[in-house]
Amino acid sequence: MILRILLLTLFLSKIAWLNAQRIDYVHPNKASFQHSLICTVFKVVGLKKGKTNSGPDNFYTRKKPLKKLYRKHIIEKIKVDDRDVYILAPRKVKSGFTVIYLHGGAYTANFMKQHWLFISKLVRKKAVKVIAPDYPLAPDFNWRHNLSFVLKCYRKALESSAADSIIFMGDSAGGGLALALAMAARDEGLAQPHQIIMLAPWLDLQMGNPEIAKLEKNDPMLNLKIIHKAAMSYALDSASMTNPYVSPIYGNLLELAPMSFFIGGRDVLKADTEKFKAMCEVQGIETDYFYYPKMMHVWMLAAFLPESKKAFSQIGNLIDSKTKSSVYEKR
Repeated sequence: MILRILLLTLFLSKIAWLNAQRIDYVHPNKASFQHSLICTVFKVVGLKKGKTNSGPDNFYTRKKPLKKLYRKHIIEKIKVDDRDVYILAPRKVKSGFTVIYLHGGAYTANFMKQHWLFISKLVRKKAVKVIAPDYPLAPDFNWRHNLSFVLKCYRKALESSAADSIIFMGDSAGGGLALALAMAARDEGLAQPHQIIMLAPWLDLQMGNPEIAKLEKNDPMLNLKIIHKAAMSYALDSASMTNPYVSPIYGNLLELAPMSFFIGGRDVLKADTEKFKAMCEVQGIETDYFYYPKMMHVWMLAAFLPESKKAFSQIGNLIDSKTKSSVYEKR
């Protein structure tokens, strides 16, 4: 009898382990023609060699909202610590959730045009208000300035919105910063946001995961040498690389808002995103995980891709969660 109970317990444990290992969504289709084409274009223009991402405003970056967005949305500019923070809201309907969107760019580059178009789509399609901080960039500033600034932006947002109506969202470096912000808010005794949505997040600036080197040859965007240089300019020293506010993969994961990840298989950041997901599972923390095996880094921002449209629909479903409790119940 005892043996039967033991075997049954082991069987149920194995089933529970298998369920814990599941990935919430795996995109079933091959990469679209459009995605293959854009990867080729990136190779031709030398994006991976960093030929297009220097300077304040160029092919790659746009510090301010695109002019055409002023016709579509109500756009307000406020100052926090004497830095610009843009607030985009719907013109014809009352906004529901407030999204604090933290852009990617390896902590050294500003908003891309694609960021503003993605933000505009969020405002237009999901009737959210988006707060887009122009956070301090390396090498002129470091992680301490950055985290202090985005934390003040969150405090400012809390003056007019309840925490459970605020969503942290970001891509690449901004995705890691969104998680670091949630950790800092918890450590400061502030309420957690409704949820954290991370698009291809940069979670470990050390980039020491052995799987990363294997992934780089198929990544059409990210160059490890350039990433390491950006990481050092932001963290200032090697010791800070493992500070949770710099690399949130080293942080305490308890008492954080529900987390969602979107990642592609042709992205060097996939390695640490998977590692972080496994860490969450060990601690019994469930996440929503969306994996697109054939996709490059931050493909979600390329609106013309079929895969981007699918991802945006999934992001919209996450935003549509009516209350924080409904997100937990879904799990």
